[in-house]
Amino acid sequence: MKASFQQANEPIEPFALIIAQERTAIVDSAIHLLENLQDESTSNNANLDMISGVYGKQNSLIPVSSISFFYAADKKVFARYGKRDWQINLTLKMLAAQLSSSHFVRVSNSAIINMHALVRFDLNLAGNYLAILQDGSTVKVSARYISTIKSRLISHT
Repeated sequence: MKASFQQANEPIEPFALIIAQERTAIVDSAIHLLENLQDESTSNNANLDMISGVYGKQNSLIPVSSISFFYAADKKVFARYGKRDWQINLTLKMLAAQLSSSHFVRVSNSAIINMHALVRFDLNLAGNYLAILQDGSTVKVSARYISTIKSRLISHT
């Protein structure tokens, strides 16, 4: 069986199309396998261990537990890994559904932080909450998410 890949210009949920002269047992098996992978990837129980990221022309698998935070900017999603921002081909909504809820928490419409990378929260002069992470990164926390974060912090102590 031949296979190919076509990269989308915008983040979309992956889908597969099988073109064949007739529906055979092999085609049915492939469809079943793909549908089960889809079900697992969108399940709230699915946890990503590795994620593909692009930095310049380098494409690498990144251990999700080592990512400080994910953020959206310019209609793209990035992961801060080390001191670099790696482009990720998933939306924040997809990531929120797949990331371990014990490690990651949404802090704004445009950011998800790794709770294990969190050092402290600060309140700046403008009255904005900031999440300070181990790598020195600062992520703005929306007021809308404060109660969720507080309850997560209380449940971890």
